[in-house]
Amino acid sequence: MREKLYLFSIIFSLILIFGIIELIRRKKLLEKYSLGWLFFALFIFLLSIFRNILESLAKFIGIYYPPSALFFIGFILLIIILLHFSTVISELYRQNIILTQEFVLLKEKFERYFREDER
Repeated sequence: MREKLYLFSIIFSLILIFGIIELIRRKKLLEKYSLGWLFFALFIFLLSIFRNILESLAKFIGIYYPPSALFFIGFILLIIILLHFSTVISELYRQNIILTQEFVLLKEKFERYFREDER
């Protein structure tokens, strides 16, 4: 049973790595965001291959079943990536509000200019 889970982890991380590279190649994912995902996939891949590191890490964390530690670590890394994306989205939201306000001000100036020009 354990071997199937390790094999699944290796296959999943390889598919994820190639998927990320394909998204970068097709320009669907920016390079600066892909680094976090590549780090995540490579880390899971390395832990899946080098079981002794995973077993030591699981023992250190206090998890009896090392493959469970693999998914726990992956879950923690995903939370970190999601937190990063939440900060990026928050910043984009603020920039969008500022851009909308500036657009409305420019539109008002533009309309005022043409109203004065018609007189």
